[in-house]
Formats: sequence, structure tokens, C-alpha cells
Amino acid sequence: MPIDPKSLIGFGAEATSRSVKRVSNLPAPIRQAITGDPIEIDGQVLDHESQVVLKAGEWARPDTLTPDNVAEFRLFGNSSAIMGGGSPLPIAEERNFSIPTQTGPIEGRLYRPVTGDAVTPGLLYLHGGSWIFGNIDTHANVCRMIAMAANVTVLAIHYSLSPERVFPFALNEVRDAWHWMHARKDELGITGGIAIAGDSAGANMATVHCIRARDEGWPTPSFQLLFVPPTDMVSMTYSRERFKEGFFLTEADLVQAAENYLGGDHSLLTNPLVSPILCENLSGLPSAHIATAGFDPLRDYGEAYGNALREAGVQVDICRHATLLHPFVNLIGVSHAAREAVAVAAGALRMGIASAGIYVP
Repeated sequence: MPIDPKSLIGFGAEATSRSVKRVSNLPAPIRQAITGDPIEIDGQVLDHESQVVLKAGEWARPDTLTPDNVAEFRLFGNSSAIMGGGSPLPIAEERNFSIPTQTGPIEGRLYRPVTGDAVTPGLLYLHGGSWIFGNIDTHANVCRMIAMAANVTVLAIHYSLSPERVFPFALNEVRDAWHWMHARKDELGITGGIAIAGDSAGANMATVHCIRARDEGWPTPSFQLLFVPPTDMVSMTYSRERFKEGFFLTEADLVQAAENYLGGDHSLLTNPLVSPILCENLSGLPSAHIATAGFDPLRDYGEAYGNALREAGVQVDICRHATLLHPFVNLIGVSHAAREAVAVAAGALRMGIASAGIYVP
């Protein structure tokens, strides 16, 4: 009998979770012999479960992202995200879709916290992965968790990746998926408006999508939920310098990810649809919750964008999870602190949707 790949994924995620928990639960001296002393920087102490994952990643990940090892990086990124996400969380209903776009169909998956004819608000989720990896499987558990915790119907999409497809190809797929979702709200069991969310590269595109929606007259997202968003491709910040090595996402990774996404066109680095903090007018954008991680080179970019939104009159809360790493949304299966961070964000989403005047049962 052929083996179902999804059963292997589930087995691997469960085994990873058990292994991290076992190491994390060891007496501190034994655990530290495996992972090293607790990592403390600027008064922040890295979550010990995340430190176990970080140590494991040092043994498994490619040295750095280069033009020649994209396939290897994808394999590492996708597998580690699935393993860190843990065993599948309970969800009322899941459905897969093929979503038409102007450049061809993309995959989508719907996560419903309710069944039957019951309706909820909606959320479009854009996965992270430096624009080169990630898919609807790598972020399945964070979507399930948000759907159930915030009582929203989540549509996750797998946009085209670089370097095969470069800016603005994926952004336009997001646009087309957005319109498809709005046109089918009744079929999808969605009432009222639709929010947008994403992590890392997906969070960058979520911010940009909000700007495009405002400027081009599309239905505006009811709320934006941004995990560790890269919002500035130009400036060097304290966090980018301080955490440029040894914390999952390296400086070389960031440079090569931008190179891939932009097809080597450095003139695009200052384009507001690439670096949204450079947008001259941030007023009139949806309210936002921005979640950053203490041990993340991109930390300061997300917080600077949140402050810029506030200055423009947008309601925003910025929540720094000081003990966490950049990819914490993909660590909810192994880190209590990561799960708590996503739960906080889901609560903010639920409140943000309610504040926008959209019914939340």
C-alpha cells in the first residue's frame, strides 16, 4: 500500500514536538549542555523551547541562501515550518480550492471555525518564507489556530515564489485572490468585510495590499494582522545589525531574498510597494496589530512601520514578543510562548474586526 505523504508530515511534526518538549523538560544543567547557556541580549532572554529549535536548525539548515541553493533552502524551510507547526489542530471544516488569477490558477485552502450555514467574518492569509518558500501546508496550523481563536473563516493562498516569478507577480495574485474571495463570500460562509494577515514576506505583501486597495478603489481590508513584517528594504536598523547572525534569519539571507524577489532590480528597493514605510501617505489604512519578535533582525522594521501608521492617524497596537525568534508562527507546535503570541494576535484580530463594525458571534 502506498504511503500517504501527509501521514509522514503528521508523524514528523508530532515527533519533532515530542523531541523539543523532552529536551526542554530536562533539568537546566543537562538542557544547557545540549543547547548552550540561556541566550540573553539587551535584557531579553530567548524562550528555551525556541533555543532548542535554533540549535537543531544550526545542524540542519544550509549555511546561507544563495542563487545556487534555492531548492535546498526550500526543502529546509518547508520541512522545518511543518515540523515546528506541530500536529494538525482541530478545525470545524477545511476545503481546498483552485483560485483563478490573471496569470493562472493558484492553490487556496479555506479554514472554517463553524460548519453548515453559519457565517463568520473572513481573513485572507499570506504565508511567509522570504518569497522563496512556504505554502498552504507550512502555515496550516497557524491558520487553523487563528480561525478557531478569532472565529474567522481563513483563506490561505499559495502565491508564486521567486526567483521564478518576481515582483509584482505575487502581489497581483494576491489582488486577484482578494477579489475572488469577495465575490464568493456567500459561498464561503463569510459575512461583512474581510481582513488580511501574513507573516514575514506575507506580512510585507499584506501591508502593500492595503495601500493598493486604498489607492485603487478595491474593497479595503477590515483589519491588518502583521507578524514580523519587513517594511523597509533600504535602511539598516539596530535589530538588523544586532541579530544578523545566529538567529535563524541572517543578513545574507535577507539580501539574497530581496535580490530574488526583485529580480536583481535594485531601483525597486525604494518603491513603496516593496518598502511600504516609504509610502508618502499612510492615512486611511486599516487598523492593525503588529507582532514582532525580540530576537529578529526585522524587529525594528515592524515597530517603525507601526509608529508611522500611528503618526498617520491609523489605530495600531505593536506587540513585541521579546523571547521569540523571527519564525515563531511556525513554532506553535513546539513553543508555548509562540502559541501565546499567536493567541494574542488572534484576540486582537477579533477585537479589530468588532471595532470595524463587523458582526462577530
